[in-house]
Parts: sequence; structure tokens; C-alpha cells
Amino acid sequence: MATQSVVLEHLRKMLKTVDDTTTEKQIRAKLAEELGYSVDEYKSAIKAEVSSYVEKLAESHKRKAVDEAEGAEIEPPRKAAKTHAKQATSKVVGGGGDENFQVLLSEKKRATISVFRGIARVDLREYFQKEGSWLPTKKGISLPQDQWNKLNDEAQAISAALAADDTDYQATLSDRRSITISTFREKCYLQIREYYEKDGKKQPGKTGISLNLQQWDALKNKMGDLDEALKACV
Repeated sequence: MATQSVVLEHLRKMLKTVDDTTTEKQIRAKLAEELGYSVDEYKSAIKAEVSSYVEKLAESHKRKAVDEAEGAEIEPPRKAAKTHAKQATSKVVGGGGDENFQVLLSEKKRATISVFRGIARVDLREYFQKEGSWLPTKKGISLPQDQWNKLNDEAQAISAALAADDTDYQATLSDRRSITISTFREKCYLQIREYYEKDGKKQPGKTGISLNLQQWDALKNKMGDLDEALKACV
């Protein structure tokens, strides 16, 4: 008899063998073929598992690229801060890479569009300066279309919560990702973060980003542009 746990266990093994061109529909068909029964009733669970797998893979890919690029993180020179702050808040960048649009949230934080395994995402990340170039660090989070849409939907509520110092505010992006408000040194911050479970309680993970009110406003004001850039990559 088919059970969700059996289907997902088989799916996890299968995901390690599929290539970048395999669609979710093809994965379900292959699952049904290998298991010998229909998996249609587990469509939602399969979608969530595939999404989670790609999220982890994308973050791992990003961190590997960061390791290769930076060697070791170094603080950006203070002299560069004033010049950088005067630049436009959004621009198109060339180079033929996955990132083709970015929004500067602050001197070291920015939102970009990235594509991994054919899935476009909004990448919210800290950057550092090395040899005259700004490079991404491991500190950040990549949001696929559905999670980005949820963040858009929560924009007004987030602004209200930040203005009211409402640390009780919380919204869910996925099974493992949440939006919360925290305080540090009497200032409020928006946390967009991945969580893991330990001893029956959710704990914040390393994958995520913290934005102050000004950084959030910069992101919110450019959500429309980011949304268009994201959809153009789909």
C-alpha cells in the first residue's frame, strides 16, 4: 500500500539522479513507473519536496561560487562607501551571468535575479568588496517565484509591523521559511530566514537575511521592477 513517506523516500533518492532539464511532471511520471502505482494524490507533497531540494541545492551552489570567488571575506574599504551610496538604486548589469538585474538596498546589501536549474529567483544577499569588485557572500537567501509572491503580498503588513516595532508579527513563506520581526540595540529588523527543527522547536538557520527599515523600504519600492525582471526569466 502506498504511503506518503514511502513516496517521498523514493523521491529523495531519485532527485540525486535527475538532470537540470527534468520537470516536476516528469519526476511524478518516473516515480509512478518505478513504484508501480499512481502518485497523483501526493502531488502537493512531491511539489514541496522538489522545491525544498532545489532550494538547498541553489544555496549550496551559491555558497560554492562564493567560496571560489572570495577566498576569505574582507570588509569593504570605508572610502568606497560614499561613492557606492550615490549610485542608482537599480540597474542592469552585464557579463552574461545569471544575475541580470539588481537593486541596491544599502552599501553591502542588494537584491538580484538569479537562475538556477531553470528556476528564476530573487536573491537577497550581502556583498563585500575585493579588488574593486563587489562579490556575494554566504549571508543571504534565494526566493523562488511563489515565495517572492508571498513576500509581495505581505509588504504592507511588514511595513506596518516594522513601524510599530511589532515583534509578534510572523508570516510563512514555505514549510521551512518564515518572515519575522526582531529587535537589536533598540532597532527593528525584518528577518527573512530558513528554520530547522530541534527538540520540537523551530530554530533560525544560517540561510537568511536581516533588513532594517531603510533597506526594507528600498526593496519594497523596487518590488515591481524585480517582479518584472523575475517573470522575464521564467
